[in-house]
Amino acid sequence: MAIYNTTGASIQIGNAVDTKADLGIVNASVQLASELVDVTEVGAADRSFVTGIRGGTITGACFYDQGNAVKGMVEGAVKSGATLFFTVTLHSGATISGTILVENWSPEIAVNDMVRASFSFRITGQYTIG
Repeated sequence: MAIYNTTGASIQIGNAVDTKADLGIVNASVQLASELVDVTEVGAADRSFVTGIRGGTITGACFYDQGNAVKGMVEGAVKSGATLFFTVTLHSGATISGTILVENWSPEIAVNDMVRASFSFRITGQYTIG
């Protein structure tokens, strides 16, 4: 089994395709999913499915600095409901790109620790894997 480190991994957020900047993640997870549609015929002994609608979420935590432009863009999207462009870059250089809606943005304060914000972004529309 190969073991990889996260050097070079990042999440970039922007309000235009070519103007994205790093979110500054502490940890993150990307879930890409397809709904399944049951197409089992009446009287069949085995279930059958076809792929339905695709979607996904990006969740995690980042360091929080209220003066940071990227964090401000995310907070602005919470208020306005605007979509943002994203690119997730994995350790290998592979990318996942598309648009997101901010589902949850939660600044967190802990004693003797850095201020962080947890987030949940919902992928909306078509995304690309490259």
